[in-house]
Amino acid sequence: MYTEQCSVSVSAKDLALMAGTLANVPHVLAVMATAGLYDDTGKWLYRTGLPGKSGVGGGLIAVSPGKFGIAVISPPLDDAGNSVRAEKAIADISTLSGATRWPRSRGRGGGAGSRSRTGIHERW
Repeated sequence: MYTEQCSVSVSAKDLALMAGTLANVPHVLAVMATAGLYDDTGKWLYRTGLPGKSGVGGGLIAVSPGKFGIAVISPPLDDAGNSVRAEKAIADISTLSGATRWPRSRGRGGGAGSRSRTGIHERW
């Protein structure tokens, strides 16, 4: 019943439009930044620097405040209830666009400019 109530027929384009609209609504972004990806919200915010919100249908939106919104729909979900592929896609875009605001730990993966496990060249 819960999943049925949460399932709305939307496309990634629809979700991206919603995310872009939220880019200028700071009080909503604050909630997304603190609770948008269930138990993994803190990991997500550290990884991407973007407030986000996931759904049980496999959709995920993320917002760069005042700049843009992005969305991906791609089940299956991880143990926390978030889309595995959507998280990876948006995290990679966040890294490439420089949206990530947190310094990267040098404890894993080497020093500045090392190649990550995703194969994306990161600078920090």
